[in-house]
Amino acid sequence: MTKYNAEMRSLLGITGALSDETRIRILMMLDVGELCVCQITDALNLAPSTISKHLSILEDADLILRRKAGRWVFYKLNIPEFSTAVGDALRLVKGSIAQSENITNDRKKIEVLLQEDINVTCKRLYHGKNSRGTHKGKVNGARTKA
Repeated sequence: MTKYNAEMRSLLGITGALSDETRIRILMMLDVGELCVCQITDALNLAPSTISKHLSILEDADLILRRKAGRWVFYKLNIPEFSTAVGDALRLVKGSIAQSENITNDRKKIEVLLQEDINVTCKRLYHGKNSRGTHKGKVNGARTKA
């Protein structure tokens, strides 16, 4: 069995991560800026576990970064840490499908979600009406309140 060097493993991880439409759509959403996992879940209208798996694959390929703030988890493109392979891959994706119908519709959904209090979005998706989890501050233009 051939051992791959770090560059080859990185490239294989990236190409594998880019082999799924949902993951491409997530990357294009994150091109807008940092988003909470609940905003991504709401925009794609998929099960949280499905979104979580896709985000994990993208993170393992070093295409995105994660940060936790209270109960919420936020993701963004790994722009400051771009390797040549990651940068090339993201430029290819953006150049190829930035104007596609799905991507355009996803961006419209994200724009609407960014106008909504992030706590409302996250409570609706994960915690139901009686949740007390909140995030203070403003994230990528999304209103938040305690």
